[in-house]
Amino acid sequence: MHEVVTLQLGNLANYAAAHFWNTQESYFTYDDDASSSSSPPLVDHNVHWRAGLGHDGTETFLPRTIVYDVKSSFGSLRQVNALYQKESGSASDSLWPATSSAVLRQEPVLPSAYLQSLDDGAAELPRLTTAHVRYWSDYLHPHLHPRSIVSLHDILLTSEMDRFAAGSHLFSSLNAEHDLVDRDWRPFVEECDLLQGAQVMTTLDDAWSGFSASYLEALRDEHPKMSIWVWALCGAHHNRPQHVMNAANGLSMLFDQASMLVPLCVPDEKDMPGGISLDRSSPWHISALLSTAAECAALPSRLRGQPVFLHDMAQSINVAGNQAISSLSVAPGSADAAPADLFPRFAPSSSVSRAKTSHLPTTFGQFTTIRQDTDDEEQASVNANATRLSGTVVRRCTSKLLCPLLSSFPPIFPQFHDCSAFPVRTVLATPSSISTHIKSLQIQARRYIDPQERETLTNSLDHIADSYRESSYDSNDSCDDEM
Repeated sequence: MHEVVTLQLGNLANYAAAHFWNTQESYFTYDDDASSSSSPPLVDHNVHWRAGLGHDGTETFLPRTIVYDVKSSFGSLRQVNALYQKESGSASDSLWPATSSAVLRQEPVLPSAYLQSLDDGAAELPRLTTAHVRYWSDYLHPHLHPRSIVSLHDILLTSEMDRFAAGSHLFSSLNAEHDLVDRDWRPFVEECDLLQGAQVMTTLDDAWSGFSASYLEALRDEHPKMSIWVWALCGAHHNRPQHVMNAANGLSMLFDQASMLVPLCVPDEKDMPGGISLDRSSPWHISALLSTAAECAALPSRLRGQPVFLHDMAQSINVAGNQAISSLSVAPGSADAAPADLFPRFAPSSSVSRAKTSHLPTTFGQFTTIRQDTDDEEQASVNANATRLSGTVVRRCTSKLLCPLLSSFPPIFPQFHDCSAFPVRTVLATPSSISTHIKSLQIQARRYIDPQERETLTNSLDHIADSYRESSYDSNDSCDDEM
């Protein structure tokens, strides 16, 4: 069934993943009419969802995901939900179980009014605002399997947890106690018929970057040839010195393990298209934009009929074989809507100007996903053959499946406030401008990095930047491409 197992690492990543799973759930169709002539769903739900049984034998269909976060960030989400109440004795509440016979319990966090109404099956749900969203679980629709939730003790949430090295150390200490890949990852993989790959949602500019880099190293040892896609999110303060160092280390380490690494960040105000309006202080808002882009970009990997699997998508973008970092842009609206470039800028805009070069950057590989309501059957399918335009390998997927606008989604696309879905276009690409951005990150990081680590990190970022120089790829090598 070409399944994908998802890893969610850290708070901002879980905000984004909550949007992702709500969107996947919205693709479900409920039709009791056996004689219905309606078309089959466009999305293959078995890619991201797993069938199982609840404690009373009821069939369940839950996300195939593993969620890491500190305990206080789960909000009202319980490890053992109503579907699995009888498993409470076998499910660990934390990686740090209490050793004392006296156990102090905190008052449980009450579900949000929105979530309570959802559980009660209310016909009309309360309108969510930034004031109502305290945790990512406040708007998460589907239940999670008890094995999906890995709750870390709050003692780990210290001032040091904004450092890459702290995240690496955290993984090492936890992995020494329990083999995390074996305990948390393997059970989900073993139930797959034909594993397509891993989808990792993490943050790039805090300690979870170090945790993710160490986790992926262990994962790569376990699955040397598996396709691993990493959506590496940056927060609102990614330009601060510590965040710059974290991002530099994260890109350097994740680049070696990921099949495709996609850094994502909300653009500066001056670069934000007019059709997008969000609250930069709200992780609910920030993650909504980044999750929409990632979900739409990877849609081809879960389509029925003619999917383009993660491995093939990566090959379409990484045509030179050494360009595992991709940019991603998203354009909600009509075909001529201005796109938002989500690649992080770690330097003042004046130092990395788009006008710095006298010509447009070269794009080596590009995968465009277009979601639009059209009656043209030929357009509502995957273009299985890549074409080469002016040295660029271009591949495109067009689907009739519009991007849903759910009650859990913030109002960041004002022009669609009264719509249930909207058209959107995403472009994954490997342009030569990535070299400029990586060099800029290197220059910024050198100012703050420890001298003992500076040379190693500088050389690693140089190696990545060189992979995207226009001279590193001869566009005249071949004119034919087999995909």
